[in-house]
Amino acid sequence: ARGDAPIEALIRAALDIADDFTPQELANVVWALPQVGAKDQQLVQKLALVARHRVQQFTPQGLGMVALGFSSLGVFSEPLFNAISKAAQDQAGTCNMQDAAQILTAFAKFK
Repeated sequence: ARGDAPIEALIRAALDIADDFTPQELANVVWALPQVGAKDQQLVQKLALVARHRVQQFTPQGLGMVALGFSSLGVFSEPLFNAISKAAQDQAGTCNMQDAAQILTAFAKFK
């Protein structure tokens, strides 16, 4: 992270409660990390693990936010992105253009 005390405190808190996040909360946190310049490896790894295990619970919007958040951090977890790909295919009928664009943008960063 940038070393800002409030961000560091939030990272520590997020590590403690990451398993309890709802899918929407998890998507919001993952999406927000690059916005504030936070790239705490321990937190990123924890969130990737939680997201992978709960990927089927995300809405298409949540899938896009998670994929774009991790790709904006430059983090490619093959098991997570494989799970996101499968979930996106399963939900293709309910994806809108913005959700699809976010997912495709995230995957394109790793090509």
